[in-house]
Amino acid sequence: MSLHIQENTNNKVDNQDGIVNTSEEIFPPFIVKQLSPPILSLLSEYSHVFSKNKYDVGKIRIEPTRINLTSDLPVSQRAYRTSATEEVEINKQTVPPTDRPFEYLSIDTVGGFNNYNSTKKYLHLVIDHATRYVWAFPSKSETTETYANCLKQVFQIQVPTKLLSDRNGAFTSSKFKRFLRNYNVKHLLTSSHHPQTNGKCERVNQSIVTKVKCKVNSSPTKTPWAKLLEQVINEYNLTPYSVTKFPPAYLLFGTLPYSPPLTQNQFYPPVEEARKLTKQSTIKYHDKNKIKYDALFIDSPFKAGDIVMYEEFNYPNRRKLSPVFSGPYEIVKKLSDVNYEITKPNALTKKPTEIVHASKLRTFYPPEELKLSHE
Repeated sequence: MSLHIQENTNNKVDNQDGIVNTSEEIFPPFIVKQLSPPILSLLSEYSHVFSKNKYDVGKIRIEPTRINLTSDLPVSQRAYRTSATEEVEINKQTVPPTDRPFEYLSIDTVGGFNNYNSTKKYLHLVIDHATRYVWAFPSKSETTETYANCLKQVFQIQVPTKLLSDRNGAFTSSKFKRFLRNYNVKHLLTSSHHPQTNGKCERVNQSIVTKVKCKVNSSPTKTPWAKLLEQVINEYNLTPYSVTKFPPAYLLFGTLPYSPPLTQNQFYPPVEEARKLTKQSTIKYHDKNKIKYDALFIDSPFKAGDIVMYEEFNYPNRRKLSPVFSGPYEIVKKLSDVNYEITKPNALTKKPTEIVHASKLRTFYPPEELKLSHE
């Protein structure tokens, strides 16, 4: 079986996700097993035409410089996505525990570092979910280009399978989507104004900032905070984690920069075994916390069509007399047990709806239902 490559002149730019779409297709739409062998051979011969690692799907659309694939597989089984319409499926996914480094990475930013003997105002942190290893990047800005440059340094070690971030405009831009698509990285987004979705990164933010604060306030000289950060990150990655009992550096690289005592052959078990033990400890700790959380949890009673109020995020610079809730809004769709799409315009993406967490919603009661009766 052979595949015919032809020049396409019917390309259209999709402004939503920043890729080029075309109506030209190869027919018939062969199944995966039929397509894989010929594409594998063509990848090596026509590397300038085909995008690598995108041959596990059903249909192929030809473009002048790449293949755009339309998949029949569930989103959870793909290493990428090709359409903005799949964002609903993305939001249904969870981030399960893993023992494989670089399967999940999270990225987040902490601000407020200006005027500490440095021109850097932001701290960008990347954490590997399996090992808790942290990369830190002090920066003057929080633009798409800044995040891309930070991630490029991490990707030099290994390219991850998935990246979790919040819905900052720099992360939802078409330029950032193209950047991740070039590396074949699936992008996961948190619920709007619900940082608990990115809990690992948020928690390590607190630990790193607290340690940097101690270093800055105890330093006898005016050392820039960005310089002290290097020591803090090194100490963090070489310190056994309270839950896993292993240093993140050992779980990621399998080695430590220091030797065990003479009476010991090694500090820890082989790295593969240590990673499995880490996953078990993580699940055990998660289940323990889940019992406490479930004891106070109230299931969300909302469904499509309900009218709700939205609890606004309490930004540090928010005006003190601003209303706590906005709305009312209508629930367009229930995406998962905790995620809903409501008719709240998104200022960043310019979309008429926004995906929010159930904890931010309250049932709306019309004013006439709240009037006191004197009868």
